Amino acid sequence: MKKLLLILLLCSTSIVYSQGIVFEEGKFIEVTEIAKKTGKIVFIDFYTDWCGPCRNMVQNIFPIKEVGSFYNSNFINYKINAEKGEGIELAKRYSVSAYPTYFFINEKGDVIYKFMGARDQEGIIKEGNKALLLKSNIEKISLMEKVCKNHKNDTNFLKEYVDLLIESGREAGEPLNNYILLMDNDAMQDLNNIRYFENISLYSPAVMDKMIATLSYLYGIDPKSGLFAKLNKASVKSLSTLLRNSGKKSTVDELESLLVIKSKFTDFGNKDNITLASMGSGIALMPADELRLSYYKAHKMVIEYSLLFERYIDNYIALNSAEKIEKENMNLEIMLDDGMKKLAESGKSKEEIENSKKMFGMVNVFRTVNFRYYSTYILNGYTDYLTYNNNSIEAITKVSGWIEYSYLTCKQYDIAETAANILIKLNYPAKARIIIEDFLKNNTNNKSITPEQMETIRNILYSLL
Repeated sequence: MKKLLLILLLCSTSIVYSQGIVFEEGKFIEVTEIAKKTGKIVFIDFYTDWCGPCRNMVQNIFPIKEVGSFYNSNFINYKINAEKGEGIELAKRYSVSAYPTYFFINEKGDVIYKFMGARDQEGIIKEGNKALLLKSNIEKISLMEKVCKNHKNDTNFLKEYVDLLIESGREAGEPLNNYILLMDNDAMQDLNNIRYFENISLYSPAVMDKMIATLSYLYGIDPKSGLFAKLNKASVKSLSTLLRNSGKKSTVDELESLLVIKSKFTDFGNKDNITLASMGSGIALMPADELRLSYYKAHKMVIEYSLLFERYIDNYIALNSAEKIEKENMNLEIMLDDGMKKLAESGKSKEEIENSKKMFGMVNVFRTVNFRYYSTYILNGYTDYLTYNNNSIEAITKVSGWIEYSYLTCKQYDIAETAANILIKLNYPAKARIIIEDFLKNNTNNKSITPEQMETIRNILYSLL
């Protein structure tokens, strides 16, 4: 009988290891209790429903046999939606700001290591191995944290402590600020110290002044130098972290101070760029008013949000009318046709012509990303604006114009469907019908639109007849 039980246990274990990562169910505290009993590290996957890379990991990486075997044997695995239930508080506790974010913690909840973003099979196992190696650092970090206040001017101590914190994926906070303030000019221009400049997480006017002074000096010597480019990129990354953290503060003062610093960064070529910001270059490249709106919304500053949202959207539309954008798109198409003809006439090879087409395609992609961003920004933000204005007739009328604009500047399927449904809800069926009919007219032979999507659009039209 005992042999039979042992065989069954081994078989079940084999099945678990061959089916990919097995995640524990239940509350967070229950998972840490398992960690206490087993002595294992807890691996946490912070995800959201809308996160594409999160879905990719769940569908394509976590189910891999080798990944499951490694993680199931070494860790207690737990995943939690950062925007629902217990996940909301846990995301705040661990300062989760991007998805997916993965943590390795001990049974007490102390962070051993964290990393952000999707990984392939080799990468996810590599991150796990790193966490196993860093487990021994927990006790040392704890001891150094207790005596850190007595070593504010001790460069060697601060460097060792900060290195441990950064290596573990933790915020280095005040110890890092103190370390940077002790650096001389040569150290501030040392490429080996870039890792410190990109991990600033606690706002210090003195530290930021020092960073700006160094950037200004290097920019004045050679704005195209590799050193300046790397320090600038690191500084933008840290400024993005500081701006994100300021959103959690009880007053808007720190955000406003950081926006002043952000304006100084434009002197080094860091102009607002929605496209780059959306592609991961950092929220320091977002427009200042959007950062303000994010803060106002999070802190339920109703009047401030309503007034700024209206002004911000109206100003954007005034500068980027649908007619202007359509004309620019037509001109770009004409330029492409003319350019391809000239290249062919000049005897350029097919490969050179194709490369030119690809370059134009990239320009078009960046433009599309930008217009789509503002369309979705309107579609996602209008409800708060209406609520804050008590759904007044004036507010609804204004919003209907914004919704119409969101489709005219980005005529993609999901934008068309969402915009039409919103207009129907706002009692503007005629405007909704114009959008649906325009979409059907322009996408009859568009193979990128699935039959199911076309059916959805047609059903909206039928409901309006």
